[in-house]
Amino acid sequence: GGAAAAGSSGGGGSNGSGNGKNNSGEAPSGDADKKAADAPAPPPPLLKGTLSYNLELRRHVMRGNWNYENSNAFPSQRFELIRNLREEEDPKILPKDGEFHGSFSLAY
Repeated sequence: GGAAAAGSSGGGGSNGSGNGKNNSGEAPSGDADKKAADAPAPPPPLLKGTLSYNLELRRHVMRGNWNYENSNAFPSQRFELIRNLREEEDPKILPKDGEFHGSFSLAY
């Protein structure tokens, strides 16, 4: 699995008076929200790395680099995902699925 971050954009500014108008005194037009909604969704993340096991710590580890599929907008970024094993699981049998926890880098 992997994750991607999504940004949000506010529509119009506030002049601090709480009246819902922008700095020019006009009601916000919503153009910024429309542009954000019309923006294409980023391609799905693609993780490339190694799935291994650790006998002493009894866990499976996925480490590698990820990037958006078919994208060169950013250089590849690191990720590490860990799955702690239950007592009855054999660490040498690599999983076909399961819940991993970890971290990844995201440059934007």
